[in-house]
Amino acid sequence: MRNETKELLARNLAVKKQKEKVDEVLDSDKNFRIMHYFDDLTKQLRISQYVKEDKQINIESKQDYNEIALTAKINNINMKQLVDLLQSIENKEIVFTKKLDITKSEKLPVIDVDIVIATLQAKTE
Repeated sequence: MRNETKELLARNLAVKKQKEKVDEVLDSDKNFRIMHYFDDLTKQLRISQYVKEDKQINIESKQDYNEIALTAKINNINMKQLVDLLQSIENKEIVFTKKLDITKSEKLPVIDVDIVIATLQAKTE
């Protein structure tokens, strides 16, 4: 029983530290807009012409945050372009990759990508 209590307290402390880190990241860029970020990133990586215009934004309510997710289809890119995109997303603390589907083209040596990236936003009361 005593070990279980220690374990629960340790988990609680870890969760509090994670929440503090998330709050710190969110506070550092309160005007962050995932659509603008994605548009700028794809232009910077020179793949914006491969992004289909059916980008969608979904908002899902979590406990203390709203999760804002962007879904995009990117067609006819190569693996290096995909790796550069994923690396850039990984390096941006406020954004995370939620889902990634890769389909190899049957005719060309390229891939089609369905990607969902997301960010958190503090709930306003």
